[in-house]
Amino acid sequence: MPRNQWILRAARCSRGASRSHAFTRPSQTISHTAAPFSTTRAQLLSASDIPTAGDFEGWDKGPKTYGPSSAPPRLRFAPSPTGYLHLGGLRTALINHIVARQGKGKWVLRVEDTDRERLVPGSIEQMRKTLEWAGLDYDEGPGVGGSFGPYYQSERLELYQQYVKQLLESDQAYECFCSPEDLAAIRAAGKNRGAQMNYDGRCRRLTDEDRVRRKKAGHSYTVRFKDPGKLPDMPVDLIFGHIKAHTDTGTPETYIPDDFILLKSDGYPTYHMASVVDDHAMEISHVIRGEDWIPSLPKHMSLYRALGWEPPQFAHLSLLVNPDGSKMSKRQDHVSAEWYREQGFEPEALNNYLAVLGWDYTRTLEEQLDEALPPNERKDLNSLHEVFTLPQLINAFDLTHLTRRKASINMDKLDFLNKMHLRLRAGLIGQDGHLVNYGKGDSGVDPDILEKRRGDMVQQFQRDLKANPDIADHPDVNDRGRVAEIFEFEMPRVRRFRELSQNVSFWFKDPSYTTEDAEKVLKAVGKDQYILFLEFIIPRLERIADDSHHFNKDDGWILANRAHNQLGLKRRGGVLKAMRHALTGQDQGPSVPDIMMVLGPETTLRRMKAGLDYVKARSA
Repeated sequence: MPRNQWILRAARCSRGASRSHAFTRPSQTISHTAAPFSTTRAQLLSASDIPTAGDFEGWDKGPKTYGPSSAPPRLRFAPSPTGYLHLGGLRTALINHIVARQGKGKWVLRVEDTDRERLVPGSIEQMRKTLEWAGLDYDEGPGVGGSFGPYYQSERLELYQQYVKQLLESDQAYECFCSPEDLAAIRAAGKNRGAQMNYDGRCRRLTDEDRVRRKKAGHSYTVRFKDPGKLPDMPVDLIFGHIKAHTDTGTPETYIPDDFILLKSDGYPTYHMASVVDDHAMEISHVIRGEDWIPSLPKHMSLYRALGWEPPQFAHLSLLVNPDGSKMSKRQDHVSAEWYREQGFEPEALNNYLAVLGWDYTRTLEEQLDEALPPNERKDLNSLHEVFTLPQLINAFDLTHLTRRKASINMDKLDFLNKMHLRLRAGLIGQDGHLVNYGKGDSGVDPDILEKRRGDMVQQFQRDLKANPDIADHPDVNDRGRVAEIFEFEMPRVRRFRELSQNVSFWFKDPSYTTEDAEKVLKAVGKDQYILFLEFIIPRLERIADDSHHFNKDDGWILANRAHNQLGLKRRGGVLKAMRHALTGQDQGPSVPDIMMVLGPETTLRRMKAGLDYVKARSA
């Protein structure tokens, strides 16, 4: 299948696949048990309302476009400065970035700061730093500029008031003088009748004289939309399909008019008014946002109709939830995007993780390749097929293959992806590393840049080693070649870069056998077995050292296998544990043969004998 075929492929429609299915491939991060839809969202959706080829007939089939136009798309990410950037917000920004880059378009950072009571000073600056860290470079917005500014809604009040005035003059809006007490009484009356009660429209009936008199008396007022009593036509959502024109106030048969507020008493617009006006004024072609905005879509479509504007294409992203399916709370550390940076996760890995959450990447890649992906089964149920660089995501991502189901956070998955991105940067992806790029193109990074990144990693590793007072003065720490050699053996094991310089002192100094970890290993092997194993290994190692003056990788494995066979052991694991104890004093680490090869015969034999003497003394 050609790479430039339109993203909504005929194969997708001919398969008759429902986007609400649970993925069955073990590599998927989406939970097989979906969290239930909220009531308001469920009222808007029908399980059979999946887009078909007919829904998009005549749409552009050029490269990576979503919608009826072949023009480069314009998208926007519009956070409110009420605190840190939520993980779901970063995911929304990422997908806006990907879709903009796929269509060679632009995306805008727009600050929705009309809720003045909830503003948190400095939050936008922190969000911008997080976006920069993540490599998501918006094309227009604060600090960048652009021809559609200003990009703070608080600086666009005149524009909103202009369109509110237009709605007032066309009798599609009215001024409401009801006090908070009046509104509370209206809600209470509805509750007493056991019915949901919107504003009852009493200020619709005010005369011009009434309004003038109240204004002269200093009464505050809002401006409300005059609901025509008819639900608007609803768009085909790129993810959720047909969204029925139901609101949280009823079905078309039981519909209660909703005269929602457009302009607050402080002169600031509500989200609904400002969002619609700005999306039109900034020529936004696609609105990608969280599914929690689906219940507001009828309001927005009503405003587009009232103002005579063509609405953009919508795509609502399913929400992120905790592993148990519960709602993520701002009181939880892992909700903040900044938290992941502080915990040492790589931005490439976090982008990768957020992109595959709820995305059927297997289906996408197989449709693009027109063939099945080669198997890649791992014990941890992860897959190299789900490792994507940002250029590969831009190349392969399919917005229409996102699930409707809520996506649960999976830290094990993120740890795996972080580990793989570290290995990618270090050029240590492993024997099956070709699967990382299978069907995705190359990583999109110049080889010279990759080599520089690896060099930077080794340099940082060396700085971290020098910061360790136990080994800072060791001559090998200042030997860049030696550090690079150790880096190559340690890097494939770590999940986060900060772990690389931990528990590596054994490379530079003889281990202690009295630590808790060393005692744990000795107890697992047993003193008698330990002595038996090392008395068998040491003389044979001495003969190898005398003959070749170095150890290669095979020497350790050959000796362990020989001990296993000649000593009649059930497993060779005990032999390797005893050797690891003597060499490192640790339970975990690189393979024993690798350690022997790097340490060399002299150090290896000295430590083996020291470990044997220590255990013999303990047994006496």
